[in-house]
Amino acid sequence: QDAHKLTGKGWGFSWRPNQLMRRWGGIVRIDYLLSSPQLVPLTTTTDCARRGSDHCIVRAEFAAVEGRSDRE
Repeated sequence: QDAHKLTGKGWGFSWRPNQLMRRWGGIVRIDYLLSSPQLVPLTTTTDCARRGSDHCIVRAEFAAVEGRSDRE
């Protein structure tokens, strides 16, 4: 399951070309945080502060769900 789709706000853009690093956040969503049914996403954030990479930092918090299987 896609953590941003379930809990995120906005588009979740996580990449931008180097030429736009000084002016823009992400412009395309290419980084995903995926989990099995045993991990339920609670929150997601995207941090596009300049750090020398063309990718933004994508973070999520998950909760473990006991007794839940892939077949449910």
